[in-house]
Amino acid sequence: MEDVNEYSNMEEFAEGSKINASKNQQDDGKIILNFLWTQKQMKEEDSVLSHIQMKNQ
Repeated sequence: MEDVNEYSNMEEFAEGSKINASKNQQDDGKIILNFLWTQKQMKEEDSVLSHIQMKNQ
């Protein structure tokens, strides 16, 4: 993955401007989003399971 600091200056990009991302950058983004989505799903499942366990006690 490329250095995040390289893209940290958001003032360079005008609102609505096109971002030219390479296939690798796009794939990295998909991997990150998939990881975050998976973490969110696991958190929600844990919450539901703990709620069910509390009801059964």
